[in-house]
Amino acid sequence: MNPLLLVGIMSLILVALLLWTARELTTGRRQGPRNDHWWEEFSPDRYRPMRRLLAPSDADWLRVTAALPASQRRQFRNRRIHIFRQYLREMTIDFAGLQAVGRAMILSGSVGPEFQEELFRHQVKFTRSLWLVRGQLFLYQFGLTQVDASGLLDSFRGASLVFHAAPSEA
Repeated sequence: MNPLLLVGIMSLILVALLLWTARELTTGRRQGPRNDHWWEEFSPDRYRPMRRLLAPSDADWLRVTAALPASQRRQFRNRRIHIFRQYLREMTIDFAGLQAVGRAMILSGSVGPEFQEELFRHQVKFTRSLWLVRGQLFLYQFGLTQVDASGLLDSFRGASLVFHAAPSEA
């Protein structure tokens, strides 16, 4: 393959990826079904099981203690991956809902410009952490790495705490 053509294709892929990332960071296209003030009672603690869901200790215990055949261990692993992905989907929806509330607070003028900056910082941090976990999860399927959701959970918790410090006039 012509090196110039390869560079061109890679450049197009990179530009498409950058445009898609920019769109993800600036749009609130996902919204969860919520009442008007759901975010006031919202707690990120519902996602705490993600810290241990893919922990190697459970699989090791099954291998050693329960002496399960490889096919059942694979099935166990695949079920855990499926549950973890469901948590990721729900977390993404909740995060988008929090971002929508934040944008509504900004538009209503009930918060200052520093809130908008903080909201954006949390969006960038969450998106980066989400993609890191998704990459780890992809590799985990093949037994190549472990999934560490702690950074994602911490960024999600930080983003939700922003709303408890802000005035509740959304």
